[in-house]
Amino acid sequence: ARRGLGPTARIDDFIHRWALHDESQALLRSLQPSALQMVLRKFSPRDATRDVNPLFVKFASSVEHAHSESHRKAESRPPATDPLQEFIDHWGLQGEAADILRSLDPSQQQQVLEGFLPENDDVDSEFRSFVDSLTQPDPEHDHMPADHMPADHGRDEDVDGDVDSWRDGGVEGFIALWELRDEAASLLRGLASSVQDRIMDEFQPKDVTRDVNTTFCKFAKMIAKDSSREG
Repeated sequence: ARRGLGPTARIDDFIHRWALHDESQALLRSLQPSALQMVLRKFSPRDATRDVNPLFVKFASSVEHAHSESHRKAESRPPATDPLQEFIDHWGLQGEAADILRSLDPSQQQQVLEGFLPENDDVDSEFRSFVDSLTQPDPEHDHMPADHMPADHGRDEDVDGDVDSWRDGGVEGFIALWELRDEAASLLRGLASSVQDRIMDEFQPKDVTRDVNTTFCKFAKMIAKDSSREG
């Protein structure tokens, strides 16, 4: 088949080139797409001066059988368990976002699998923001006073003391303690003082060694919604 032709034109050109009879034409048009492409590319009898229809039927039938067997075996194999691919399929991540996920180190991938929960339909954008929170250091982190940084050794008495230290600085002290970025900080600042107090009193993430911004936003929105019902 010549290059530059559409699928139908390629088939017609092939039929004309090899002078295929009706039976051969019907067989050609009935082939699976993968088998059809193979036949169009590979069928090349040595003696083109003779009637090639018998050769064509044998060749096309053998190619179709081989492709059918290959497809059947592929379907019979149990699917490989790939948590990353399951995650990609579940959230419908597009090519670039999927590539970003696979480029992360294993610990970051695990954080994404466990912690990612988009809140709107733009899943790809939310995914990128979530990954950025894991991979990009906070520019203010290195300059933050030591007594405002979350402890890194679990939730013991020292951590409890640090968590309570926000009371000295109110909302801004709480924001500094948990290293809340703009979205989370703006969310907190925009709430009524009674709701702010409740959030700051009750917010206790399990793992204080990780970035808590996503967890905080979900928690704050839940409390704000709950408070609006009570009000």
